[in-house]
Amino acid sequence: MPFVLKKTAKLSADVEEMFVKSAWENSFLTDSGESAIPNVGEKTIEKLEKAGIRNQLQLVGKFLMFMETGSNTQARCDKFAAFLNDIGVHASLQSVITYAMAKKIDNTFPGFFISSEVVEVDESN
Repeated sequence: MPFVLKKTAKLSADVEEMFVKSAWENSFLTDSGESAIPNVGEKTIEKLEKAGIRNQLQLVGKFLMFMETGSNTQARCDKFAAFLNDIGVHASLQSVITYAMAKKIDNTFPGFFISSEVVEVDESN
């Protein structure tokens, strides 16, 4: 199933800016005990850990594994969302997590996420 960026999956501007510009966490939790990834709670963290992903940096590494020669943003997001689906992450979170992580990676590696290369839908219509 191809990744589709749902407008409802986009983060509010302030949450996105704070997440994208925050330090990379060697955990799924910040020092204050909050989720280091927007909308990711205990159940999702458990699923990621069961799949061998123990922290935010390893999740980034997993996403970067899908960056192949000639691949575009859509292909990378498709593969990452499929990984999340395969480990049982709830469908409503797959788009949010994929978008958030792609934007954060793009802040470090400009050009990783090109919005014009991603299918976007407005669910409000």
